Amino acid sequence: MKKKLKIGLICKGKNYPHQKKWKKIISKFAEVKFICPNPPKNIFMKILYHIFFIKKVREKAKECDFILSLSFFPYGFWARYSGKKYIAVTFGSDILIQADKFLFKYIARNIIKNSSFVTYKSMVIYKKLIENLNCPFEKAIHVIPTPIVKKLKTIKIKNSIIFPRGKAEICNHETFEKAIKILKKKYPKCHVTHLKGIEYSHDEFLKILSKNQIFVSANRSDSLSSSLMEAMYYKLAPVCSYIQGNKELIINYHNGLLFATNEPKDLAEKLLFLLKNPKLIEKYGSNSKKIIKKIMKEHKPEKILEQKIKSVLN
Repeated sequence: MKKKLKIGLICKGKNYPHQKKWKKIISKFAEVKFICPNPPKNIFMKILYHIFFIKKVREKAKECDFILSLSFFPYGFWARYSGKKYIAVTFGSDILIQADKFLFKYIARNIIKNSSFVTYKSMVIYKKLIENLNCPFEKAIHVIPTPIVKKLKTIKIKNSIIFPRGKAEICNHETFEKAIKILKKKYPKCHVTHLKGIEYSHDEFLKILSKNQIFVSANRSDSLSSSLMEAMYYKLAPVCSYIQGNKELIINYHNGLLFATNEPKDLAEKLLFLLKNPKLIEKYGSNSKKIIKKIMKEHKPEKILEQKIKSVLN
């Protein structure tokens, strides 16, 4: 009987959305072993924990054939010293926000240099990896972790808009909040769900998301947003900032609208235009689902990873 690969997944915890996506991908060709830290909140103690956790990673890595780290730091740092061949996964925020910081660049380059390969899911991340972090061309591979979605029977709330949770420096809550103030003066009957600072399980988030009609992403910088992909699957009409990651999924006036980044007035105008044209909301939502279903059908991340990992191990 052929021995099944064992892959150690260094990540935040078993139940977070990103971890579930990667587990689902890897489980199709390998057994998943979770390696999850539990650092203290105190900054000084956290630094010490990160250093001494390397020993635990090395012990757990002995049971694995290969290591996959979800993001560059701290997980990629631990993978680097795991004593095993490893992949470093990029999400977007971990690269784009910190790429100009000297210490991050040093650590990231060290992780890339010693990794078997590095994943990217967006062209903007690919360019950052190649240009800013000196990632060799052959080490960067295109892997989109397709969204985890459920079949939900929901009734859409009329005139509803949702803005997801996320780090303030990425998600740009301020632009959204200003846009909604402008919008409510012109269209007071809109229903707004702003998830800033609210913690939900991923299942709860999907239930809330699927009930809405319009999804807003005001990101300043990021790659392909997982929440945006999930929103598109549930037929929400996307209204997104004009950045590279969003442009890879949104065709303006075909499956959504793009607005000028950091411009609340432009965002408010785009939202008002959609609310006044409910048939366009349906059209953009339907076209968005078609795009995501096509990605889910044609892009097979498990095949890409399995082939790459086996080529490295052999």
